[in-house]
Amino acid sequence: MKIVDFPKSATINFSQLIKLFIIIFSKMKIQVLLILLMASLFTGCKVNNNEEKPNALEQKSTTNNEEIESTVQHISNVEWKTEKISEAILYKYHNFSDLFNSIQSVTIIETDLNQKVRVDIAYLTSGFLKTSEAGLNMNATAAINGSYFDTSKGGSTVFFKKGGEVINNTRENFTHYRENAGFAINASGNISIHKKPSLGWHAVTSSTLLTSGPLL
Repeated sequence: MKIVDFPKSATINFSQLIKLFIIIFSKMKIQVLLILLMASLFTGCKVNNNEEKPNALEQKSTTNNEEIESTVQHISNVEWKTEKISEAILYKYHNFSDLFNSIQSVTIIETDLNQKVRVDIAYLTSGFLKTSEAGLNMNATAAINGSYFDTSKGGSTVFFKKGGEVINNTRENFTHYRENAGFAINASGNISIHKKPSLGWHAVTSSTLLTSGPLL
């Protein structure tokens, strides 16, 4: 068994995540990808000859799309440090010096879901625990820290459900985009990613659900 413990520098949007842990057990292969998506909004202004001319918003949208394409190409072309953790798990890492005009440390765990796998979420309702210790306690092959926690006393600050039981609801006045995505595991052990429903997280029927954000 090998535990992959990700330092804080390896997290981008989840810099405060340490209390809830996504545990990946041996013989997995899932690729957890952060995909940047941006909706393009096109509007036009009518002129006398019934032709539409692009306005400033449309031109800005085109520029944004070009920037996204350039960023995706940049990410694809770098040389990733890789290490085979098991037959089903591949660890990938790269430290970008100029991603989004800043230094970004990116870690990817590629896992083959066609293999026999088990994914679970370990947690504490209070107190603190290192990701590596949580992984060892669960006899995990890989452990990833996940979601937001109370830095003074521990425990989740966002919606979390485990085995059908709601452990925690999102705190009042919590920044909405920091919990608009959910990592779910159903009773059969299948994994899915959810956008926050209009009716709230209680509407998601999966037995286990950990929320975070922003959804990318």
